[in-house]
Amino acid sequence: MKIFSHIFLFLSTFFFLINANDAWAGPFRITVTNYGNVPTASHADINTLFSNLETEVNSKLPTADTTSYPPAMANSQAIALKGLGTDYATNPSIFIVGFGVGIAADTGGYNFSEVTSSKIEAKNFKGIGAQTSLMGGINLKYFDSMPTLFDVIDLKKMTAFINFMKVKLPSVKKGITGDLSSYGFHIQYKIYNGYSAPLFFKWGGIDITTGFDHGSSNLKLSQDYAISKTRDVTDPTGVTRSLDANFTGNASIESNVSINTIPLELSTNVQLLYVLTLFGGIGVDFNSGSSKITAVSTGPIAVNDTTNTLTGITANAALNLGDDGKPKSMFSRYFLGTQVNIWAVKMYAQLNHAFGGNLWGLNLGVRVAF
Repeated sequence: MKIFSHIFLFLSTFFFLINANDAWAGPFRITVTNYGNVPTASHADINTLFSNLETEVNSKLPTADTTSYPPAMANSQAIALKGLGTDYATNPSIFIVGFGVGIAADTGGYNFSEVTSSKIEAKNFKGIGAQTSLMGGINLKYFDSMPTLFDVIDLKKMTAFINFMKVKLPSVKKGITGDLSSYGFHIQYKIYNGYSAPLFFKWGGIDITTGFDHGSSNLKLSQDYAISKTRDVTDPTGVTRSLDANFTGNASIESNVSINTIPLELSTNVQLLYVLTLFGGIGVDFNSGSSKITAVSTGPIAVNDTTNTLTGITANAALNLGDDGKPKSMFSRYFLGTQVNIWAVKMYAQLNHAFGGNLWGLNLGVRVAF
């Protein structure tokens, strides 16, 4: 499906270009293990040669702050789930089914106007998340026999939702693979019924929603390299030789995120002229889970000159991007959205933002309700 391609292009753009610490040199490092027969006075030239090769490899890899990147990925995954498994705008009389996509990012220092503009740089994002899900819900008032619990909780005012989806992302860019999965259930209770003026206006009242969401993602970049650098180095006889350093190998970077989150939300909605619905609310999310980034580099570094005069030079290469993180155990947020109603078909967009932070999410989807 084309929508998955759009999600994946977003992921491939933001996941592999994140930069939270410009002072960090990069994840790929070369360590000289033997200078061979190169004179001591020329060791600095060997160091510069490897440094240039190191810089070239790092230019093709993410330069991520490993202490802040994994938790930012976890937080982004948590907020990408919000709104996929429930509904705040429709007030179905019988049932609702639909499909939605959520994307989210820890935008670093960017504010909302900058995020929505074309002036942002992807490398300054700290983390991203994405999810997608099918959902279904049923209004329990459809069942006449629903009781009132404890003489307080009227089950006829309750709508129950479930959602689930697992998808393998399409290979729209060579070397990048991934999959997403989500599931959850929610209960929405109408604590105030609202009112309406036929056709022109309808206030949906006030709803309280809670439940459970789980989301996981696995994203992997695998990149083959064949990179060379050249530098003039003086040999033991004092003759200047052209020395080549070659790194031929593979680097892979993988992100594994698994999040559980329990929301508690208060929401309302207004329908205008039947076609347009505006909705919004506030919520608190209780989160747990993990995020892990791993990186592996394999392949030799070969050093030689055309005359084989300079010999015995060896070096080790290492790729260090691994770290673990967890989401914030709790954050509060607000959400705003709009929905276009074409008879039973509902197309919506929902914005989520965590208070006091740079965590933003956007959900888009379509639903059918009766």
